[in-house]
This record gives sequence, C-alpha cells and structure tokens, in this order.
Amino acid sequence: MKKSTPISTGQQATSDWHIENPTATPTYSRQGRQGGSFRSRLDEVFLRNQESIDEIDFGFPVDSNLTPPQRPQEEPGDTLYPFTFVRSPDVTLQRAKTFSALTGDPPPARKKMKGRTSRYKYIPDVTKNEDTGYGNSDTKRLLPGPIHSTITIVPNNTKREGKDPKTTWAILRQHTRRYWHWYLLGLVVFLTIFLILLFIVIIPASIQRIVNDTNLPIHSAMLLNPQPNSVQVSINSSIKVTNAFSARLKPMNLSFTRPGSTIVYTQVSLPELHIKGNTEISVQNQTTPIVNMTAWVEFLKSAVYSDKFALTVRGQTDAYLGKIRAHVNLNKNLELTGLNKLSGFSIVTTQLVVPSDPDGTNLVGTAIIPNHSVFSFEMGNLTLNLMLGGIVVGIASSNDVFISPGNNTVPLRSSVDFSKVLANARTILASQASSIKEGYITIQASGNSTVYNGEHIYYYEQVLNPLNITVMLPLKTLFAGILQGLENTSKVLDSRRDNDSLRDWVLNTPNFGISKEGP
Repeated sequence: MKKSTPISTGQQATSDWHIENPTATPTYSRQGRQGGSFRSRLDEVFLRNQESIDEIDFGFPVDSNLTPPQRPQEEPGDTLYPFTFVRSPDVTLQRAKTFSALTGDPPPARKKMKGRTSRYKYIPDVTKNEDTGYGNSDTKRLLPGPIHSTITIVPNNTKREGKDPKTTWAILRQHTRRYWHWYLLGLVVFLTIFLILLFIVIIPASIQRIVNDTNLPIHSAMLLNPQPNSVQVSINSSIKVTNAFSARLKPMNLSFTRPGSTIVYTQVSLPELHIKGNTEISVQNQTTPIVNMTAWVEFLKSAVYSDKFALTVRGQTDAYLGKIRAHVNLNKNLELTGLNKLSGFSIVTTQLVVPSDPDGTNLVGTAIIPNHSVFSFEMGNLTLNLMLGGIVVGIASSNDVFISPGNNTVPLRSSVDFSKVLANARTILASQASSIKEGYITIQASGNSTVYNGEHIYYYEQVLNPLNITVMLPLKTLFAGILQGLENTSKVLDSRRDNDSLRDWVLNTPNFGISKEGP
C-alpha cells in the first residue's frame, strides 16, 4: 500500500498539487438518503477546485463485505487523510468535508456553511467505534465498489511513470471549463467597457485625427458683388482621405480669421458633405456679411501686399460614421499666394486723344494687371492717381474691373494735366533722367477710389489708396501713342507725309537720339 503524503488538519490547500489518476468509481450514500456516485461527487469537486487537489487514489481497499480497513501504523506526527473534499483554495481542510476513516478523528458536527449549495451543507457527525477506530455511520456509507488503489497527492509537474506533467495550456483549459461562468461575466464586462470607450472615445478621436491630418487646399475663390458691408463669396476646395474612410458631415459654418487671432471677419455656410476619398467642397455665390471691418481690411491688405499670406478656417460639426456620431472641430491654417503689390503692372499701349473727350479724357491706353493668387476680385469702377516725380499729373480710370488669376488686360482712360507737366518740367525731368537714359519713363500709380453700383467700397479703397505701383513705360510706346493721336487729328499736322516721317523716326531711332551719357 502506498503511503499518502501527510496533510495536517487546517493546512491551506494550494495550487501546488494535482490529481494524477482519478480512476476510483465507488458510490457514496448516507443512511436514509441516497446520493450520487462518489466519482461524480469527486469530479464536481475537482472541476470546481483544481487549484486544491487534482488527483486522488484511495489508500485502503474496500471489499464487498463492507469490512473497514485496518488502521495503519501511524508514524509520530504523521496524520493521514485518504481523501478530502475541498471547495476552494482559501478553505482549509479543517472546514472542508473530510472522510476520517484512517485517523478516527470525527469531522466537525453537522452544520450549515454560508454561501454553499445544499450538497456542501452536511458535514457528518461520526461517533468513534472503539473496536475499529471508525465511526459506525461511516462504515454504513461504504458501499461495494472496485476500489483497489491508494490516495496520492503529488506536486504539480511531478513526472510519474508513464505520465507527462500537465502543460500550461492544459491547466488553462481545465481552469476555463471550471470557471466558465466567471470568464463569461468578465468577457461581458470587458466588452461593455471596450464598446463604450470605442464609441465615445476611440472613434471620435480617430475621426478628429483624420480631419487634423488632412489638408484643405483652396483651388479657387471669388469675392463678387462687393457692398459696403457684405460681399458675395465663392470657394472651391477639396478634402482627401483614405478610400477606406467614409463619413457624413452635417452642415456647418466656416469662420475666417487671421492666424493667431480669434476675431472672425466673415463666415460662410458649408452644406452637408459625404466624405470618401477625394471630395470636392464648393460654396457658390454666398452673400456673407463682413463681421469685423478692421480684421477684413487687414486680410485684404495681406492678400494684396504680400507674396504669401495666411488665413485660418474654423468650424464645428457632427460627423457620422454609419450610425456612430462624433463631434469634429475644424481648425486649419491655410497659406496662399498673394498679389505681391500687383508687381508686373504695365501699360502696353497709349494713345493721345486730341481734342479731349467731354469727360476730360486726353490719353487712352491698355494696362495689364497681374494676379498671382487664386482669388478673383470684382472691383467695379477703379480710379488711379498718375504721378511723375511724385507730382500728381492726372488720373486714370477703368470701369467694370474684374481681376482673375493670371494677367488681366484692362482699358485705361486717363486725364493728364499737361499744363501741370510743363509747369513742373524741370522737377519731372530731374526725377526721370536715369529712366530716360534707359529708354523709358517711370510713372507711379496709386488708388483713388473704388465704386461699385454707385457706392464707394471703402475697404477696397483702404487697401488700394496707400498702394504705390511703379510702371515702366517705354518712350517708344509713349511717343508712338502720342503720334498716333496726332495722326488722327488734321488740325495739328498739315501733311500726312510729315506725320509719317516723324512717326518713322520715333519708331526707328533708339532712345530718340538720347545717349546714356546725356544728350
């Protein structure tokens, strides 16, 4: 007979032990109450408590005559327990249901234990038999069965003959089968927390991150129908996201501010958008009020005066990813190309008007206004001051001016005060000496007034009036235009032959005979 490993009464059951060969199949019953098979009761205990005891062999034979086994010789300090029901690792052996056939020590009296099912409420009260050392009620509970093995409790991963230690996965599977309801409860709790975080935190944060990382280029923009306190805005832009991302954006208001400022100078309303891949964003002919005139003028100045300028677009809306709603904040700093003080402005043709028109026009021509930006401006009737050597000698005007991206050809009608030019000839020639040697004259132009539908557009005037534009007008173009005007006036020249000869001389003589060293 194999000797069992001693476990003293009250010793804590731990997960350092396991069952090696649970092959016993006796039945267990109580007097007056039939119970289930002893094997099934053991299986139930083991499924609930594989951390406690995982292998049982019986350390004494039980024959069909119900003759109790002889008590083995005890060694000093050695207490043997053939088998033990242990409910959980934190329940000591003394509180567990113990069959004490070998020791003869009676188990605790019958009592109820809190939190346990009816199967664990009964603890037998055993009276010790003086002859055998076993309780009478215990012997009556032993029924016939093929029990011919010994109780052996061995440490985990102890290799026995023909047996391999249990793997971690096997222990885990066994533990999962035993505590499946707790695992299910944990899974439900985990999914609840995870789904809440997914819908409330993770998905909104992901959508916001996509919006933050996406560029918002402005392909074209138009400021039309200017009014003293409003303007008509058209914008074409786009937003590009991955094809795997598809969302619906509710309508929102886009606010325009200067970078680093929270002062809104205008707003536009954006319709509902369905974003997937490369999505076009379009605002067409939307009349918007100018919310802050000072900020609006500063924006126009940066657009007209600078080579590069920036603006900030802000907005808030709700994005829907299927049925999932996420609040989105749009905050984009956009860098755009400006008009760079209308650099490249030039007068390509001139013609003298003799006699002057009733409105005072005595010089007409054609100018090119470059626009390096993506903005288009509807200006209305534009009037410029013309200066020679810092002296205002006349004005030039152009009606229904529309400046679109690229070079814009506009007609000019000028009224030049030639008497003022002659009166200040010495000052003007002194300022033009170097330019004349190069074959051109320098004309300065600045804004005078901007009128649209009979109303002054003061924000355009505040931008253009301080602006000084330098125009390099070739002398050949100037004199050719003057002679062209004289050619059309028989009052000035008596002979067309003389006019043609003078015109040919102007067109064919470099710098009109003026050398760089002087006449």
